Amino acid sequence: MNTPVPISIRSKRGLKSKLSMNNLDIPVHKSSLRTYELPENTICISSDGYTITYRYVQKVIKSQWGGSSVYAEIETALRPDVHSGRQNTYYGGCVANPRDHDKFMETFRIIHPVMEQLFSR
Repeated sequence: MNTPVPISIRSKRGLKSKLSMNNLDIPVHKSSLRTYELPENTICISSDGYTITYRYVQKVIKSQWGGSSVYAEIETALRPDVHSGRQNTYYGGCVANPRDHDKFMETFRIIHPVMEQLFSR
C-alpha cells in the first residue's frame, strides 16, 4: 500500500489470511513485541476488537534495562459508544516536526477506512 509513512500491522489470529483475501500487501509483526521493539519510522496498527490503534514510532531508545520510544498515537473506536452514540477518537504522544505530523495524518486518512473494514469483520 502506498502511504507517506510505511505501515505494519501487529498480528492476531487469522489476520494474514484476511490481508491476502483483500489483496493488501502490508507487513505483519508479532503482537507480543514490546513497544520499543516496534519498527522505527513506521505506523504500527493494532486492534483489540473495540478500537484500532495507529502508533507512529519515530525513534526507539534501547538500554540495558529495556527501552522506550518516541511516538504519536491515534486510537479510534470501531463502533459508536452505547451511551453517547459517538465514535470517539483519542490522540496522544508527540511528533518531532510539522512535516512528520502531516505525513502521519495523511497516512491515517488513507489507511483508516481500509483498517475499519479489515478489523470490523
